[in-house]
Amino acid sequence: MNVKCFFIGAHPDSATSVLGDIAKPLSFHKPPKKVCSELKEKDSQICTLKYDKPIDWDSLVLEKMRVKQLKELLQKLGDSCKGCTEKVDYITRINELKPKPQGEL
Repeated sequence: MNVKCFFIGAHPDSATSVLGDIAKPLSFHKPPKKVCSELKEKDSQICTLKYDKPIDWDSLVLEKMRVKQLKELLQKLGDSCKGCTEKVDYITRINELKPKPQGEL
């Protein structure tokens, strides 16, 4: 279950819904920090949600990463690499799955 959807009420199992209270101010381009401070009174958990940073493939050096970090990266890419036993196997699989750079038009 997606925790972010659960907290804002977008999930069917959510106890409360503050989806409209979030969407309306954001549609008026109100800064997220200001929206968060206003919603703190209704639900303080909303302000604790963090989003994953996008992966910077240009500065990422796979050879220097630990196997645990490589496994986490594979999980973010939606794969588990069954049968991988060596670090090189994980690096090869990540290189196969990582997005290709887009050529300029």
